[in-house]
Amino acid sequence: MRLSNMNTPRHRRQGRGLHRAAAIGSLLVLGQSAYAETKAAAAEEGVQEMPERVMTIRSRSLRAETVSSATLTNMKTEEVPQTVNVITRDLMDSKGSDSLVEALRMDSSVNTGGDMLLSRTADQYTIRGFAGSDVQIGNMPLPRGMGYGMDTSLIENIEIVKGPIGSISGGQTSTLGAYGAGGSINLILKEPDFLERTELTAYARLSHHGQKYRATIDDTRYRGDETNGFALRTVVAAEYERPFWLSNGANGGQKYTVSPIFRWQHDSRTKTVLTTSFQYQNSPTTMGIPVLGGHFVGPYDAWYGSPSGRLNSKSLLAMLDFERKLEKIWTIRIGGGIGYSDVDYNVWGISSSAGRGTSTADYYNQMIASGKAKYEAAWSDEWNINWNFYSNALAEFKTGQVKHEALMGVSYTGSSTYGDGSSLVTNATANTNGYFSLYNPPPFFPAGRDYSGANATDTVVQRAGFLLQDVLSYGQWRFLAGVRGDAHFSLDNNYAFAWSPRFGITRMFGERVALFANAARTSAPNFGYLDENGKELTDSWRTDQMEFGFRVSPVDKVWFSASWFDIIQNNTPVAIDGYTNRYYSDGSKRAEGVELSLNGEITKNWSSYLSYTYTRTKNRTTGEVYPTIAPNALALWQKYRIDGGLLNGTVLGLGYRCKDSYYATFRGAKIADNYTIPSYSVFDFTVEIPLPESKWLKDATLRLAVYNIFDKKYVQSTRHAVQCTVGEPRTFEVGLKTTF
Repeated sequence: MRLSNMNTPRHRRQGRGLHRAAAIGSLLVLGQSAYAETKAAAAEEGVQEMPERVMTIRSRSLRAETVSSATLTNMKTEEVPQTVNVITRDLMDSKGSDSLVEALRMDSSVNTGGDMLLSRTADQYTIRGFAGSDVQIGNMPLPRGMGYGMDTSLIENIEIVKGPIGSISGGQTSTLGAYGAGGSINLILKEPDFLERTELTAYARLSHHGQKYRATIDDTRYRGDETNGFALRTVVAAEYERPFWLSNGANGGQKYTVSPIFRWQHDSRTKTVLTTSFQYQNSPTTMGIPVLGGHFVGPYDAWYGSPSGRLNSKSLLAMLDFERKLEKIWTIRIGGGIGYSDVDYNVWGISSSAGRGTSTADYYNQMIASGKAKYEAAWSDEWNINWNFYSNALAEFKTGQVKHEALMGVSYTGSSTYGDGSSLVTNATANTNGYFSLYNPPPFFPAGRDYSGANATDTVVQRAGFLLQDVLSYGQWRFLAGVRGDAHFSLDNNYAFAWSPRFGITRMFGERVALFANAARTSAPNFGYLDENGKELTDSWRTDQMEFGFRVSPVDKVWFSASWFDIIQNNTPVAIDGYTNRYYSDGSKRAEGVELSLNGEITKNWSSYLSYTYTRTKNRTTGEVYPTIAPNALALWQKYRIDGGLLNGTVLGLGYRCKDSYYATFRGAKIADNYTIPSYSVFDFTVEIPLPESKWLKDATLRLAVYNIFDKKYVQSTRHAVQCTVGEPRTFEVGLKTTF
């Protein structure tokens, strides 16, 4: 279990993922009395008794029984005094989500600022209308590129903690914004257990002009047992994809992932886990297409690029965690990690701005009328390194009738970004005053690369912090109180200290009803922004949340949850009129809304997952109220297993996602009343058919699927109104999964 987050620079988001919730214990006991008699007889005859062995199997459910990221302790999901949504391994498998971006679409409160790594906000995820912290594995905030491109083959669960989470992970400073206000995304990676097996998954997906092929191997080997042994789990994934929008004879993309995970069980109370991962991606680049005036401008499958526009991304991750349960009340955890990514790309696409002298609205109106736009060449060659070291101690004890889980910890995190990059609006080639057609995109015009240092990036952000927290249980009551203090250090040798406290309460009524409420604050300095005199801002932004709600279990193994939230963020950077890179700290924003979920097994054969969020956003600086994200968003997945008859064991899946229309913005401001991103509804359907068992096929299933059944054209993410990533058209899949 990891304790602290890292404060990252411009390109990354934090998240928290602390325990690996990968297995459920299963022990077959023949009878207590028989066991006692056998034990006594063995003692009398001097026979050495073998230790009991607890076998583990993987949890297969659309609902997680426990979560760890919200409290740093394993706590029943219904008892946590805060909203935590979990994308389980079963949901990812059922839905066919093999990338983190795709998996997170099943949480209705999460949005991304662009599905391509070329966007500055690609791996920035907003939660409840505010920027979340960096995606995180344990204590390790992922460097740029990894938070976007993480392969889900490594992930057991994704825990999304809602609201300011600075009391656990701390706030972030970044030149892209105040991160950590909306919540955190925490990846719980797979961990070796003592059950030898090999799983193979492969599929082919075909759409109009698009194709994708993928294979994954998940292998576990071990020696010894869970009281003294060693286990190795290796996950390997490979895929080839030719997107439906690719043209001009360009090659498709490849992606490879190799992740060996080692577990050393010293004894029943001590273990060490080493997690390593290498990922490589080479793919064609795109900035998306324009969506102006509430509709698509230009072809849905347009590619404003060329064969020379490529993305090359390499990343390495290594984390070491040691856990020791002492004799009485203490559990000690110590560890650290390092993440590295190398991102290199060339891209050619539509420019979001026409340059000085023309307003954004006028430029976009002209684009609609003429079907032409200015284009932009951009490149990047950047290295990113994140690191983290932590130590914490958990004490479990009682004072009278009150049970305590007291946590104390310290941590040090840091991140460094170094490299070069540029963006150039191209006017040099004459074509209707420098404008090019949206319907017949021009070929790539290389702008060259300038490594003179004029476009260099060199950013280092560090943070040292401590955490104090106590989770108290008294009868049907659960109380949470905690605070985190962080000292932040910037590259300009500036220093700032920030406090992030929170309180929470849950009242259980039996085992099926719970009421909960919380109040939380996250704070961090505005490093990375310059004031009117060219000096770095050092004052801090603050975000406060109030939330209350209830949870009800109408039947066994299913819970319905409803919560109301109100989040206010103050003192964020606001651009000074007449400047492009000067700010003052007076920005204020508010998001309030309702979040609903229904997860679990409604019947023995019927499993359900539902996530719905209503959000109302307000710019408190200007007083404007308008939706910057979809006001209403819904993600639904239903799974049903057929028992008996010719279709015995067949599993049917049906999914539905929809989002309201919302306003397109430029640098955070609404463009015009008619500039909206259109609403959409998408349906998916899957069938998993069990295959007869053979020497080479065990627990094998044939998978057939249709995604986007009605071939809906829709925008799945956007950075600017002219840089919108569109959803896949109707896609057919055939796949095989087996164990041997």
